[in-house]
Amino acid sequence: FGPSLALMVEPRLFAVESNSNQRRNMKAPTITAAPSKSVAYALLITLFVCCVVPVSMAGKPSGKGGGQGGGDDGGGDPVDTPPVTYSIQWLTPPAGMSYRILDINDNGWTSGQMITDEVPFAAVAFTPDGTPIDLNALAPLPSEDGYYMRGGHRISDNGVVVGQAYNPLTDQYRNYRYIPAGLRDTIPVSEILPDTGSRNPTVNRFGDVACQIPDTETVRVYFLDSTIEPWVPEVQGVRAISGFNDQFQLLYLGPWAGDGNAVLYKYTPSAEQESFYLHTVARMNNYGTIVAKAWSTNLRSSNHVSYSDEGEASVILEKADGYPTGINDAGEIIGWAGQRNISNYVYFPSNGLWDVNNLVADSGGTKWQSAEIALEAINNNGQIAGTADVVSDNGEIVSEGFILTPVAP
Repeated sequence: FGPSLALMVEPRLFAVESNSNQRRNMKAPTITAAPSKSVAYALLITLFVCCVVPVSMAGKPSGKGGGQGGGDDGGGDPVDTPPVTYSIQWLTPPAGMSYRILDINDNGWTSGQMITDEVPFAAVAFTPDGTPIDLNALAPLPSEDGYYMRGGHRISDNGVVVGQAYNPLTDQYRNYRYIPAGLRDTIPVSEILPDTGSRNPTVNRFGDVACQIPDTETVRVYFLDSTIEPWVPEVQGVRAISGFNDQFQLLYLGPWAGDGNAVLYKYTPSAEQESFYLHTVARMNNYGTIVAKAWSTNLRSSNHVSYSDEGEASVILEKADGYPTGINDAGEIIGWAGQRNISNYVYFPSNGLWDVNNLVADSGGTKWQSAEIALEAINNNGQIAGTADVVSDNGEIVSEGFILTPVAP
């Protein structure tokens, strides 16, 4: 797999207790399994539960001042004082390699891809101090399967990494799950998830993985506890999964509308399924709040819109060409605006929308100012992970990872 980054470091990631306002009571769905196993799993989940204060997503920020360094407090009056500033931690690859960062968990671990000339994409995780861990070297998939882990698409709070696996001999894709030591075995293990295909899976806080099953266009949830039978939610026509949270809610692109346009669906166990016409590129937090790209009926413009679990809508950004890329449990949203006056943004429920470039301490330095930035994920501590295309010393474009950590303004 090209230059190896395998380290004698075992990522024993364990969920840390969050503040009471970052959790809500969670219940596993009714699943088809032996009663004793279902009860055991429900008890396991209960150990992770504590109460929270619901997050309000009220208000309709206009985005005024976002390109100038100001924000909007939801009432239309610009706010000049930044709600936070961010320090930058760079994840710089060795020569001949690039990094692409795709996710960050609440413990500050990130996951993504390392890219070399020999292997275009391979799964990598990073410790909070930025130490890279080559997952294919640390816990390779069974050799008889012929697959290798192509990227760390998502990482859970207990360190489970999921993504695509690829077999170069058969040119086939499957979903995989990497499990750190101590969660299932005394050593880290990786596994292929049966009947999956090329669509990326997603994972909740507990390490349970939701996968699209291509042959039937359904969803199958593989629990971290392998003694529990996989759960098949009552959904059909699933084209891609966008979210899977601790309440076992699913967010996915489903069957096309009658006019051939996209429809986004949110499935909640034991509740009526919701649909969102002409909505794409969506994310969901643990409260069921959705942020999505909403198209106009003529498909000529789009807004970035959030919907609370109760259905309350807020326009985050109007007439934006880009798309939202993440939302945390506090309702903080990141995205790519694709506008002349603002490219990448952070939205704060109490402080409106801000250009991320105006929140980075000391303007980020020369590297940040000259880089092409992509914000990929935001965790419940407000840390933002992403990828920057920078010009190396020899003039080549290299992709580096970064983590933005909020500090007091």
